[in-house]
Amino acid sequence: MAEVDTNFLNVLNHGDFWSNNMMFSYDCFGKIKDLMLVDFQVPKWGSVAQDLIYFLISSTKFDDKLTKFDRNIKFYYDNLVENLNILKYSRSMPLLRELHITIYKYGFWGYLTATGAMSTVLVDSTDTASFENFLSDSTEGADFKNLLYTNSRYLKHIQAVLPWLLNRGALQGF
Repeated sequence: MAEVDTNFLNVLNHGDFWSNNMMFSYDCFGKIKDLMLVDFQVPKWGSVAQDLIYFLISSTKFDDKLTKFDRNIKFYYDNLVENLNILKYSRSMPLLRELHITIYKYGFWGYLTATGAMSTVLVDSTDTASFENFLSDSTEGADFKNLLYTNSRYLKHIQAVLPWLLNRGALQGF
């Protein structure tokens, strides 16, 4: 999954593309006016699938996570093509079908995200939530890591996501 596929469009991925790495500006009516990405500590050149899967699995609400997955891929694709045209992209324009094939090819990102980042996104606020406890072998660290994977929101999401990934073939060959 770390190898660059020269047969399809590659992008500079954020590498940690989830909702907390986005800053929003709102207008006086509460509508999003602007968005800024932050925390560029692990960028990676490679498949567009990495950030797409990471964001859609980690940060979308439960009712939309799987039921609107393909719709969100289409939304991304439409905006990608629009921006590639603005940038006068010189190669042949990627096809939506090719994007979906890439999403399937790199589907294991879904498993990595569901068993990693998704747990931190869905954990309830707690005084024990800290980077130190996330890395620590202390009792507090173990308690915090246990909370990541046993809270009801995470369990609800993971019980839906894992069968979905299995049925898409994302867990085959690993």
